[in-house]
Amino acid sequence: ADIIKLARTIFDEFRDMASKKEQTMIFTPFAKQYEMAFDPHLVETILFNLLSNAVKYSPNGGTISLKIRQEGEQLAITVEDNGPGISPQQVPQLYQPFMHGYVSQGGMGIGLSVCRSIIHAHNGEMYAGRSAHGGLALRFELPCKEEAYGPNDPQ
Repeated sequence: ADIIKLARTIFDEFRDMASKKEQTMIFTPFAKQYEMAFDPHLVETILFNLLSNAVKYSPNGGTISLKIRQEGEQLAITVEDNGPGISPQQVPQLYQPFMHGYVSQGGMGIGLSVCRSIIHAHNGEMYAGRSAHGGLALRFELPCKEEAYGPNDPQ
């Protein structure tokens, strides 16, 4: 499936919500399209969760970006915002179910835990850090090659 098309479609679904907060949305893919093996429904869940959090926690007038890059045999997708971010001490707990702090305000706090599980099922990894915009940057990597998946892996 075309992961860039999927990402653009989901990204565009958040434009109205972001415009109500006068947020700037920036989509930066490395190509117009990119076909690879992945489960579109599961990757949609990840992107929806990350973008939803970014729009929700970024202030009025903030910036949310979605970058897609190919790095060797990995596809890297990064969502960045200029919300409150997290402290370095919170990073280890970020993916724990029911994590408390700004990440789980107004929700059940299981979203990032589920996202990380989906990414691991795709033989990928997820990373958190400081955003270039001053908030949170969440990056996940998925293998580009179908050979990276076993017969029981999602794709």
